[in-house]
Amino acid sequence: TDAAPAAEAEAPPASPAPSTLAHFSMSAVGTFRSCFACRNGCPRQGKLAPSSLGVVELSDAPFDWPSGQALKGLEGFSHVWILWVFHNYHSLNRSPRVKPPRLGGESLGVFACRSPKRPNPIGMTACKVEGIDAATGRLFVSGIDLLDGTPILDIKPYVGKYDAFQDAESAQWLQEEPQSGEAEQALHHGDIDDRSGSSSSTSSRRSERGRATSSVARVTFEEDARRQLDAIQAESLSPEGKSTSRLSRSLDLAELIQEVLMGDPRSRISRKHDRQPYGFTLDRCYVKCEFVKQEGPPQNGGKFEVRVTEVLERKDLSEEALMAHLHQEGGEGEGAKVSALARAFYAGEDEVAAMVQACVRKGTLLQAANGRVQIK
Repeated sequence: TDAAPAAEAEAPPASPAPSTLAHFSMSAVGTFRSCFACRNGCPRQGKLAPSSLGVVELSDAPFDWPSGQALKGLEGFSHVWILWVFHNYHSLNRSPRVKPPRLGGESLGVFACRSPKRPNPIGMTACKVEGIDAATGRLFVSGIDLLDGTPILDIKPYVGKYDAFQDAESAQWLQEEPQSGEAEQALHHGDIDDRSGSSSSTSSRRSERGRATSSVARVTFEEDARRQLDAIQAESLSPEGKSTSRLSRSLDLAELIQEVLMGDPRSRISRKHDRQPYGFTLDRCYVKCEFVKQEGPPQNGGKFEVRVTEVLERKDLSEEALMAHLHQEGGEGEGAKVSALARAFYAGEDEVAAMVQACVRKGTLLQAANGRVQIK
């Protein structure tokens, strides 16, 4: 027979058949209440902030009995796995490759890292059990990396006998010093019992384990910040000296602020600056600080000193408070930018943006094309 024309030989392959993959519908079993209200300041791994606290509030909807019954027997376990949804991360990119910040622009397959940019936006966290309230269906945990309001898909007990692998190995790029001095971002599941405490011990213990050290050498509090912090901490206690926090106990804010900042929560691009102001929300307060690059050789493996300048008590961020602020500032006219509203309420921009979008859907606010928020 005659040979097929070259053009036909080079024709592209036929389009693949429509996918026959199964589709599943899942509902959240509860909601997570966290000391982290927005992405700024939230650690990349919960183990980097062992003092952080959160609560899983179960819903009765998925069960025929009160949800607290689902926690029966969990009191015998020290740690749990929590499966959850990246509800605040939205991307239309369906590429099978992503660029983790730690690799400085190089790409990896999505299943070789823990990026939120995934076909199914599911996250998992191993954290310590702090308490169980079966009567109300609440599970109190510490060492978290979930935002407030995160939908919870499932809870499973952490079983060291099966979940920890003593001979586990990680890719070489996790063993090398990060290009931007970034703190460890992906941890071996078997390290769950090795929890560091203070900022000074954190750096040394990471170095002893042969992992990447933090880009931060030390965290210091200015006198005004320390005084503000003490006042906020005192207000978190009732007259009887008991915690009024929904997080099972009052946070040790000083310790948690140090843990968050020692992990250097800034983006890779931000770390290129020698001096940079930074702020983040933490439970009932807003922390203002400044990263300052140190001259000379790195100390404790870190290049930056972080100076905490202010710790302010957060204002109530509600629809009523937002509307009142816009009325006061003349929101019917030019309106206000989300960044300005975040500064006014000592809150994160993504937290304020979520509240604004909720008001826009209800028709009480109009978000103008120029990025300003106006009263409708």
